Amino acid sequence: MKLAVLILAAGRGRRFGSDKRRYLIDGEPMLIKTTSIYASIFDDVRVVLRPGDDELAAAVTELGATVVEAADADAGQSRTLAAGIASLDGIDRVLVALGDMPFVRAQTLRTLAGHEPCRPIVRPVHAGRAGNPIRFDAAVFPELLRIDGDQGARAIIKADPTRVALLEIEDSGVLADVDRPLNSGG
Repeated sequence: MKLAVLILAAGRGRRFGSDKRRYLIDGEPMLIKTTSIYASIFDDVRVVLRPGDDELAAAVTELGATVVEAADADAGQSRTLAAGIASLDGIDRVLVALGDMPFVRAQTLRTLAGHEPCRPIVRPVHAGRAGNPIRFDAAVFPELLRIDGDQGARAIIKADPTRVALLEIEDSGVLADVDRPLNSGG
């Protein structure tokens, strides 16, 4: 099974108040920290950015990631996701990650990637709450290409919960997205 990682990072960070992809965590821009984790584990990592994100594109490329441009990223997270999915020719599974979630542990990512359920969607759960990243089998890709708005794949997951394997994870990082500056951040 060929697996790719899509890191969605084409948002504007309006709630954050600035470009959160560049926000420093432990002295490193958040998107670089997130990409580094995935690139250290997986061979095929793709970061979805807006056109003109040249500096970030160069930085993630140095880490071994491929850049995918989401020309219509301002139309919502679904368009960013669709741009990434459209780049997945020949891929059997994708792990969809968020660029503002730099605290997911490497072992968690390995577990999600290798879990073999008989369901096409695998979602981590920690302390009773569903988190990210989410793994999708290729059978779901056509649906992911058609979604709209700023909800990402949420509608697909809610539409038929029987297709979702919930995987209990002992990693609070699957819930920790950075939507506002941290007290100890950069």
